[in-house]
Amino acid sequence: MEQARLPYEECSRFDVCSCNNCPLDPESRVATLLTDKDRGSKRAPLEGEERCRARRRQRAEIAAKYPTLLPLGGLLPKDVRKDRGRARWNALPIEEKERRRAAFKARIKPAISPPTP
Repeated sequence: MEQARLPYEECSRFDVCSCNNCPLDPESRVATLLTDKDRGSKRAPLEGEERCRARRRQRAEIAAKYPTLLPLGGLLPKDVRKDRGRARWNALPIEEKERRRAAFKARIKPAISPPTP
């Protein structure tokens, strides 16, 4: 009888990785972080600890095989925040996007304008 594999064992970096907060490990707090409210419960890597170096696409492909074990789909918390921010931006009306872009350009324009002689 073949032993069931865990998601992180399918990662191409498995043999050389020593990441303590693996997003493909069902026991990892990173893999089970469901909301931003849970941020206090996740343990940030300590100085010198290795971080996950697997590419997002690879993590997502592996996690798709284990949807019940990996509720975040193998994503890192920063990936989830980035996706939520992108979704919020895409949901804005075009006029609001233009207003925000104009406000941003007005803020940075003085900082990047060339010096006057």
